Amino acid sequence: MARVHLLVFACSLAPLTRHPSQIHTPAFFQSILEGDWALVHSTSSPTKTIKSLTLPTIIETVSFGDSSGDHSGDHHATLLTTVTYKESPSSSGKLTISSPFTILPTSTLILSRPTHQLRPAGKLPANPSSLALNLQHALPTHIWDGDTYKVRTTYVDEKVRVAQYQKGGKVAWCVWMRVVR
Repeated sequence: MARVHLLVFACSLAPLTRHPSQIHTPAFFQSILEGDWALVHSTSSPTKTIKSLTLPTIIETVSFGDSSGDHSGDHHATLLTTVTYKESPSSSGKLTISSPFTILPTSTLILSRPTHQLRPAGKLPANPSSLALNLQHALPTHIWDGDTYKVRTTYVDEKVRVAQYQKGGKVAWCVWMRVVR
């Protein structure tokens, strides 16, 4: 129930930032966006529910790297998504998806083709191919998909980020909460 209220609250804030270039500079946007974010809700539903697979955390790490004062975002800028998984009965580990990106002056990130890396913790999965397929089906589509996406941040503060993921005519909204370490 709390997730629904958070999503309604967050989406109601979206009209406040119709013209993000008038509100902040790219350097400010980078400074507030950089860091770790935990997925709270996504409108992009998984294609299947896998009973033997649980995904306790999905963390997105935004890193702009060393841009040497250039805020175009194309100098070692990456969006790193880390998915912790547990496959019944005994396999667990992390799936890391690394997506290089560029940032447009309108605070839109253009995600390029991601790379996927599966790291078992402890016991290896009985069938790695099946695990990879199950992860693909269990995750929101925009997280796994290997195509280019536009990510428009419609609201961000020190605790909450609301982002719109767009590919062609498909749109997904995500609410992320800052991870405090």
